[in-house]
Amino acid sequence: MKTSIVEFHCSQCGTKFRAAAVSDFAYGIMLCRTPGGEVRYVDCFEDPVFGEIERMIDALRIEPLDDGRAAAAQREAFGLSCDPSVNGERFHAGVAPLCPQCGTARGERGQEPVDFVNLDAVTHDRWGALSDAQRRELVREVLRF
Repeated sequence: MKTSIVEFHCSQCGTKFRAAAVSDFAYGIMLCRTPGGEVRYVDCFEDPVFGEIERMIDALRIEPLDDGRAAAAQREAFGLSCDPSVNGERFHAGVAPLCPQCGTARGERGQEPVDFVNLDAVTHDRWGALSDAQRRELVREVLRF
């Protein structure tokens, strides 16, 4: 998928840096990032694991979750379902890019693309090798927090 590179301005240390971002009009597309900066994407409507995790959360939750907590649980569990990066790092779904200077995710995003990049979709080979019970247990662990 082709996406834009935009300039971010870290509100913690003031560093300006560039990172991949999706347009506000790219409904259903979410970026997944590693702490080391690798980025992949997920089309939430096309990725079957995204829907599977959503259904598991609905089935496993004991108490009602507000919309914000449900979305956070979905992103956390989805990140666990993704295969690690080429460097072995875990992908985190729907998180802001980290400032390369101070490591915080508190940056203001510029509006105009400064470049474009092709991103690969996340994969789920490890998730696919798990049993249904193992998958449910991973999602259950996310819901405990």
